[in-house]
Amino acid sequence: MESSTSSVNLTKYDQLETEDCFPDSDESHSSGYDSCDSSECGSVKVKVNETKCRKPASETMVFKSQESLCDSLDYILSMPELCDVVFLVGENKTPVYGVKAILATRSRVFYQMILQKQKEVKAKKVKGDKFKGKLVLEVMNYEEDIFRRFISFIHCGKIKTDVNSVIGLFCASVEFSMKDLKQACWDYFLRCLDNQTETLMTSLEFYSHHRGIKHIMNKLYGVQQ
Repeated sequence: MESSTSSVNLTKYDQLETEDCFPDSDESHSSGYDSCDSSECGSVKVKVNETKCRKPASETMVFKSQESLCDSLDYILSMPELCDVVFLVGENKTPVYGVKAILATRSRVFYQMILQKQKEVKAKKVKGDKFKGKLVLEVMNYEEDIFRRFISFIHCGKIKTDVNSVIGLFCASVEFSMKDLKQACWDYFLRCLDNQTETLMTSLEFYSHHRGIKHIMNKLYGVQQ
């Protein structure tokens, strides 16, 4: 029987390095080409790309750049042209900007508030609005600085509080169902009870109508007694 020859044109630089690819293999493995009788054909060597022989990595790396993301999201709030919702806060109706998508996904209360307002806007057209293109929501029962910090936390997940702002932030977290911030403010409030009770009392009057103030009052008056 005549031996068959390979139909693939090979250059003299081609080489099959099976030992590198399959260290446990023996001579019975085929190169993938038709072979010929060793008595009539010279040894055929085919070069294989080493990258095809490497074993897949057994581990993966997960990298999170949370700090830069938080800073970027917080920076967006200082650029009204990138925001699509504005809160008019307090008696002076100070504008505090935000992003609807973030607010709605972080807080169910904001989600319902935004949807309701959007329905009202569609029902009536507002002419001469200086906040054109933005959803306008009025928030009368918060101090400007407190509500601005709260909105910043919803967007970037970090906040700085002190004895003067902790009660307002606690009330906001209760009203808008931000459980993680609520717990953080409560823990900080309990720490302030030891030596800053008088300072805490100054915030009670402004937030006396808030739902979350009952827990604060019970603790404060309990300490005084």
